[in-house]
Amino acid sequence: MKKQFFKLALDLLMAVTFVLLFNDRVLGGLSFHEMAGLGIGVAFIVHVLLNAAWVKRVTMKMLDRKLPWKTRFEYGLNLLLLVSMAFIVFSGIIISRIVFPQVTIGNEMWFKATHVSVSFLVLAIVGVHVGLHWNWVMNMVKKMAGRNSSSRAFSGALKLAMVAVLAFGIYEMTQTSYVQRLSSVGSAFGSGSAQGGPGGMDKGFGMEGRGDRGFRPDAGDTANNGVQDNSSMNGKGSASDNSSINDSSSIDGNGSVNGNSSVNGNSSVNGSSSVNGSSSVNGSSSAGTGSASDTTATTTPQAFRGGRPGEGGRGESANPLNVLATYLGMMGVFVILAYYLNKLITRKKPARPRTKPSPTAES
Repeated sequence: MKKQFFKLALDLLMAVTFVLLFNDRVLGGLSFHEMAGLGIGVAFIVHVLLNAAWVKRVTMKMLDRKLPWKTRFEYGLNLLLLVSMAFIVFSGIIISRIVFPQVTIGNEMWFKATHVSVSFLVLAIVGVHVGLHWNWVMNMVKKMAGRNSSSRAFSGALKLAMVAVLAFGIYEMTQTSYVQRLSSVGSAFGSGSAQGGPGGMDKGFGMEGRGDRGFRPDAGDTANNGVQDNSSMNGKGSASDNSSINDSSSIDGNGSVNGNSSVNGNSSVNGSSSVNGSSSVNGSSSAGTGSASDTTATTTPQAFRGGRPGEGGRGESANPLNVLATYLGMMGVFVILAYYLNKLITRKKPARPRTKPSPTAES
């Protein structure tokens, strides 16, 4: 029984931590985001090991036709979750700025885009996974609370809570464009090299030398794709190899600086914002003020932009409670749908009454 309670506590901790990672400004910012992400990777391995007996037993019976379809579905869902979580951790290491600043394999913009997209996919997978095991969750909660499973008041309150969570979760999905972000998973992997905008998305973001990391989904992201406020470009994001534009320099439509120097790689604009080589800065942008227009943002699909995953809803707020409410609410939609669909499909049909055979006529 202690093992079951430990599994429940571990799963709850993983769920809470995972949804907090949808905004990397909470609880210390990017440092917490990266270290907690690695912690989830370790916790997920522990979760799999705790269920190793089930995994081994089902794996050995996958070719058995008598294996229930629900077990096969759960096995496939868990396998997809394992692969997705592994990719999230791996891509997080590739785009890391704090824990693994020197790790690079190139094409980091694609890893950033898929890191965000797959995270939204995992949110749905985890919700379905919990929904399929909701009876186990509720039995554990009832044992901890000492509630009677047949209590009408408890059951009624639970149903009202489910309705509220479902309505709230659907509302938050519309506010965060969840369906659009979820559908971007296929386009992200289909693009291969992440060339979603003019000139290719793997160019101009400092991919070659890990220069400008302005694409990361953190507080540095603004509506101007690749433009950060007060970014000091040194070390990992060093702009020492590039030209510096002072107040007297202006950028024309071709990205050249009149009278001083030309912009290449990751240029520092007046020390307040970074402009990379591939982002086209039109004539309306001025280096003297350190401002850039939103025209660069239109060259990249929305799912691949540098905005935070929670932009547009309460998930954008750095308040942990708002982030938890937003993404747990969306996860709750999948929990409820999976629970009731499973309950509907696996409902046992009432047994037909056996009819006594009619007596045969004596010969």
